Formats: sequence, structure tokens, C-alpha cells
Amino acid sequence: MNNILNLMIFVGFLGFLAGLAYLMVQKAMQPKLKIKMTPILTLVVTSTLLLVGTLTPKANDPVPLQPVGVNQVRDENHLRNLLQTANESRGEFNGAPSPGVAEDSTTNSEQTNKDNSFVDTNSQVAGVKEGDVVKTDGEFIYYASRWDSKVRVMSVDNNNLVEYVSTIELNTENETVYTDSMYLTDDYLIIIGYRYNLTQSSCAQEDENGDVYFCADFVWWQPTGSVMMIDRTSLEIVYSLQTDAAFIDHRIVPIMDGETIVQETLYLVGHYYFYSYQQGQELRPSYIENDGEKAYMPYTSMTYINEDNLYAMTTLTGIPLLSEPSELTYRTSGYLGTTPDYKKLYVNFEHLYLAQSNYVWEEPQSYQTTTIMKFDLEIETGDLSLMAVGTIRGVAVNQFALDEYEGNFRIATTDTVWDWRAGEWWWSWDNRTITNRLYVLTDLEDGSFGITALIEEGLGKPGESIMSVRFQGPLAYIVTFLRTDPLYIVDLSDPLNPVIREEIVLPGFDTYQHPWGDNQLIGLGYDANQEGQLTGMKLSAYSTVEGESDVIQTLNFSQYLLDDMAQNEGEVWGWSWAEALWDHKAITVSVEDGIFAFAVNAYSYHLVEDVTTEETEDGEVRTDIYYEYTFTYHSYYFVFKIDFTQAEPISLIEKVEHPSSELGYVQVDRGVMINQVIHTLSNQQMISYDITTDSILQTLVFPEYQVA
Repeated sequence: MNNILNLMIFVGFLGFLAGLAYLMVQKAMQPKLKIKMTPILTLVVTSTLLLVGTLTPKANDPVPLQPVGVNQVRDENHLRNLLQTANESRGEFNGAPSPGVAEDSTTNSEQTNKDNSFVDTNSQVAGVKEGDVVKTDGEFIYYASRWDSKVRVMSVDNNNLVEYVSTIELNTENETVYTDSMYLTDDYLIIIGYRYNLTQSSCAQEDENGDVYFCADFVWWQPTGSVMMIDRTSLEIVYSLQTDAAFIDHRIVPIMDGETIVQETLYLVGHYYFYSYQQGQELRPSYIENDGEKAYMPYTSMTYINEDNLYAMTTLTGIPLLSEPSELTYRTSGYLGTTPDYKKLYVNFEHLYLAQSNYVWEEPQSYQTTTIMKFDLEIETGDLSLMAVGTIRGVAVNQFALDEYEGNFRIATTDTVWDWRAGEWWWSWDNRTITNRLYVLTDLEDGSFGITALIEEGLGKPGESIMSVRFQGPLAYIVTFLRTDPLYIVDLSDPLNPVIREEIVLPGFDTYQHPWGDNQLIGLGYDANQEGQLTGMKLSAYSTVEGESDVIQTLNFSQYLLDDMAQNEGEVWGWSWAEALWDHKAITVSVEDGIFAFAVNAYSYHLVEDVTTEETEDGEVRTDIYYEYTFTYHSYYFVFKIDFTQAEPISLIEKVEHPSSELGYVQVDRGVMINQVIHTLSNQQMISYDITTDSILQTLVFPEYQVA
């Protein structure tokens, strides 16, 4: 728009000069000619100003992003040509595809009616469910370790004791379904999983004599997406959907009537890769309902984005969760472009935002952009309608860098630009420039996004990247890191003029932040020294009171592992980690109860000295010393109490220790909190910790690990 505006101003000015020159020439040729300059000048200048006024956005109007063309796939030949000549495709925005059934091949504390209070999965948007490997309603616990293709069902009585009910096996004679996540509704336990399909590609060709050219055939395992809906009463599978697109992320979104859920719909975002464009090979994603006939996504449900890489497809599937299993079905659509690893999803009660990253190589630089797609959710039918598309610079660190508030979409990105130089035999990186940005966007009537506001200076010191983001209403908390951890507090109360309000600097950085009421924040991440070297995992408590923001306490909880090591002579810690550092769903958090808890896993090793003696033929004694390492796996569940009325708000109240193992990998996955009892779960057993009595309440070993 600015280029067009400058061009029109320049053309208008040239027109004015040309008109003035013409009049001067006429005056010179006809000295007696009287020319009244004022009306002509007024006409030229007024026309120019009107033209400029038409093209100049009004003050505070959003500045449109560069338009991104979205086009609909017509048929098989069109799709095949797009995949083979992707760079030749350019077009205008023509709206969204028509989602359809595939064509045939011909975190809040909740209460149950049992009066058991429980803490639900830690989610980004309250009321929008996110899947996890453990789910509870306060009466039952459903747990699916990622290492097993099974779901464990346990019941909780009024004394908070757990009884093992049954095991739901997800294996069949022909294949195995591995669990990635689960959801719980009033009617169903929903399994989101994957299977592996063997795919073979032959390149063998015969010449005119019947001889076969030598070539290498390709064989690969392709992950596929699976949905299973299990009736909660009978524990039988009542609906299944299998697709050859792998699911990347998903949500359950409700229709609410006050506090009552009227209906829920499961939305799944998947990735489908086009492994081959050979004639005769089906290009479309396939779907199989209830082990029936295979069907394919309609071509007219596919679109492509001009700016993206067209070697893969993002699939969108909606399943309205109706109470009658026979009425369950799905709707599907697809968008060609982008890669599977960089899809960030933000979902609220009305909209789904999909941010997909693209690598751009333009000699002599490379960088990343993010294509943002906004969908309107039609929860009753399971459809999605594309509302806006736009591309910005940089990439978001995770889903918490995306947010919608009062009609504006906010997104924080890190833009890393590499300068590279190509030699005769190699290429090399010469320089790296990092810019962190915070965009405030709104969707425009033409189906694009406009920039309402943009901060691209002041977020991070030179060389620092965004490590975590958390939006809380009109505020944004943004952490950057290279050597130290500046936590920036951004005031977005005026979306037209966002302001970096304050900055808190401390060693290390947060990977996750959780608001703790007003003006208080808990950060989980890594501690570091002044040189930026990581020294362990930490929790930080912040005050975010305007004008007084500061870090109150930082607790390096890796020290508690070192204390255990000191008790075992000769033991050295090899590595420790917490899944909560990169997956917020691994955290059990209750602001009301002041609880912040998660699993911590580690392995240690001993250097064992083995001394052997042997008498030689001449009667001398020979001593040989051998050394070997023995490894031990450790599994804990750390329970922290958060109390901002104390000088040090963070304290470790319990470290639930599961048995260590030297035989194989053992890991505590999750904990669920029911009535002030945290039930911690590993693939072998459950250990329950009672917060009120500060004691271990129960240990339950799963059936196949029980010793007779």
C-alpha cells in the first residue's frame, strides 16, 4: 500500500509540473494571453490531495499485511499439477473450501455429582479442553502411558483410596494403536492415537528388451491418526476414525448455556505428506469410519496458499460429540502447505487460529515467516469457515505466543535472519540477526489481516530470542534469553499503542509462566549463571505490580536431586529433566489451593571398580582392575506450595519418589489432584500423596507388575 501511495503522489506531482510547464509555454508563445493560475492550481492540488486521501489509511486504521492468495483445488489433475509445479501457482482469495464428509473410494477446578473436587488438565483457555495422557472426573481416573497401547481405568472412593477397575487394550491382531492424548466427556472416553503403516515405493523400470534398470526402492513407516470413542459405561469402542494424516494438535470446544454444556465438538489438526505424485496413486487423505470402507477427502474441500510450500497438507477434522454413537460422524477439509513441526494452535469458544511457519531462502539470506489462518468455528456441525489469512515475519515459540482479546489477535515472534555465502564447493553462515516482535492484528473485510500495532524494538537484548510468552487480558509477559532473562511486561490495554511497561532481569529463563491472581506470576524454566550457562531447573515468583515489578524468589530445585546424590557415595547424576518444561499439560496447578506440581525424572551412574587376581605360572600374583558404569533411573513427583503472603512464596512440600530401576527406563508421567490428594502415575504404579496429612496415602502397583 505504501509503495502505491508513493507512486500516486509522485505521478500527481509530475502531473502538476507538466500542467504548470504547459501554461508557461502558452504564456511565452502568446504574451497577450492572460492566464488565471489560481483555479488551475487549485484543481491540480485538490485532485492530488483527494487521491492521496483515498489511499492513506485514517489514523489508527489497521495497516493491511501483504495479501496471501487462497485458492480452491478443482480436481485430481489440478492437485497433481500443483504438487509438480507449485511455484507457478498464483491467484486471488476466493474464500474457504466447503468442508464435507469424505467421498467414497468408488484447567479449572470442577465438581462431580459424587462431591469429589478435582483439578482438570492445565489448559491455555479455560473451558476449552486439551488432551492429555491422564484424565479424571473425580470419580474415575483414566491413564494411558505412552509406552503402552492400553488405558488403565481406576475408581476413587469417598476416602480418596483408588481401586484398579480394568485395562482397555488398544491392540488388535493386525495392528497396534499408540495413545497420544485422551479426552473425557459425560458420554465418552476419547483416545487420540496413531498407528504405523508400511509404505513401499518402487522405481523399477523395464526397457524395450524387458531388462529391469537397477534402482533403490524406498520403504518407510508412515504414522497415521486414529480416534477411538469409548462408552464410559460399557468401556466398549462405539466409534472409530482412522486417517493416514498424522494428528498434530486438537481441542474440544463447547457450546455453553450459562454454566451448562449444550454440545461439544472435537477439532483435530493434522499433517498429510505427499510421498509420491505418480500417476495412478491416490493423492488425497483417506478416512475409515468404524472399520468400514475407505473414503477420501473431496477435492473441493482442499485449498492452497500461494506463499506456502505445496509438498504437504494441513488437514482439519471436526467431530460433533453427540450422545448417540450411531449419529457420530466427521467433517474434513485441507490446506496445502507448510511443514508438520511448526504448527501452533490457539482455540477459544468462537475461533481457531493456526500459525504455520515457512522457511524462506533468498540469496544471500534465509529467514522464517508465519502464515496465520483464522477460522470461525461452527460447533454444532463440526465445520470451520476460513475468515482471514496473512503472513508475518518470524516464528512463534509455542501456542502461548498466540492469543485473542477483545477482537484483536496478538502474536509474538522471533525473526532470525542468517546471512550466508556460497563458495565453489560449500556455503557458510556469515552473520545472524535476531528481531523479536509483538503484533496486534485484526481481520479485514477482504479476508486478510491488518496490523493494528507492532512492537519491534525493545524486546530482548542483542542476540536474544523469545523463550516464553503468556498473555493475561491486557498484559503480555515475554521472556527472552541469551545470557540473562529479561521478563518484559507489555501493556496492551490500548491495542493501538502497546507499551513495554517494565523489565525484570535475572539469570536463566522461563519456558512457562502461570498467572497467580492479579499482579503475581510463577515462572518455570532453567536457572543459569551470569555467563548464561545453565545450572539446573528452577521456579521463580514475580510481583508484577506496576512500578514495583520484580522477582521475589528463584528456587533451583535441581539441588534436591544433588542432595539425593550426596547420600549415595560414588553416585553421579547424568541428566535430569521435567516434561513440564516443554508441555504445560504435565503440570498440576491449582491457584485456589496454592499447588504447583509436576514430575521430575533423572538418571545417575556409578563408576564400579572390579578387581580380579590371578596366579601366574611362575607363582606370582597378577592383579587386574576393570571399570564399568552402571546406570540407575529415578522418578519423582515434586509438589510445591505457592503462597505469596510469605517472604519466599515457593516451598517444596513433598518429593514423591517412585522406585528407581537399573533394568530399564521408568518414568512418572503425571499427577491428578482429587480432594487434596495427588495421585502420581508411572507406567508401573500409582503413589498417592495426601496434602492435608503430608503423608503417602496409598501405593497401587499395576496388575502386570505385581509380584506374587
